[in-house]
Amino acid sequence: MADDRNRAFDDYSPDDHERVRQTCLHLATVLGALIDELTIVGGLVPSLLVPDRAEVGFEPHRGTMDLDLGLSVAVLADDLYATIAEQLRAAGFAVDVNEKGNTTFYRWRTPPDTPKVTVDFLIAEEALTRLQRVAKFDDDFGAVATRGLQLAWRDRRKVTLDGYTLHGMRAIRDVWICGPGAFVTLKSRAMQGREKFKDAYDLYYLLKYYGTGLSDIAAAIIPLLDDPDAREAIQWLARNFADADCLGPRRISLFRYGHEDADLEADALGLVQALLRLLE
Repeated sequence: MADDRNRAFDDYSPDDHERVRQTCLHLATVLGALIDELTIVGGLVPSLLVPDRAEVGFEPHRGTMDLDLGLSVAVLADDLYATIAEQLRAAGFAVDVNEKGNTTFYRWRTPPDTPKVTVDFLIAEEALTRLQRVAKFDDDFGAVATRGLQLAWRDRRKVTLDGYTLHGMRAIRDVWICGPGAFVTLKSRAMQGREKFKDAYDLYYLLKYYGTGLSDIAAAIIPLLDDPDAREAIQWLARNFADADCLGPRRISLFRYGHEDADLEADALGLVQALLRLLE
């Protein structure tokens, strides 16, 4: 398998994705009303924004291997982070450790008697009083400071999850997920800040399949453009998809096929440039 940075399409399996979805639903039952202080961001979002459908040419999203949750500013003001951490511990979740054996306060793992999935907590950088990569709120709870995450709170959607928890019990819960406008800006920022080919694929997938067309995504982005983080993200998007040789289209084909594919790169380039025209 490729390293975490450049895992390819075939490294992701439906089983992995289902485990992450189960973890999300399980957390919704564990946290109760506190789930409103969380917004799902990252690789689970496309499959929740774009339900599977039976039509020629549609390809289900490849999924994800971990769960990313954005924390609201309110968890700091009201010390709700302590309650979240307490309820996680009571449900058997535990703080993860990295390859060096150091505690990762922003990453938790599922209970030992369930499939292993990691859960990363993030918070908007602007919510913190000082610049730090990982903000530690409690003895064993923290979050990754993420520039632009505040946009996920301005553009988020509530969806219903109906399935089975990690313990095999059926549950039906409503959760908040990042909307298409915020997702595009956050993925553009991620593409700029790291070399992970799946970021480009996730962005392309949403542009290709969301709603009734690109105008739906543009309508979600435009209200966010009063935020400098959103404007910067769109500038980076334009640079990374300036032509077919740019890293945006190339990373998509490398993720999907493991090699360059002119048709896929042209499709991705056309979608991004059409979106940019709608934002002018």
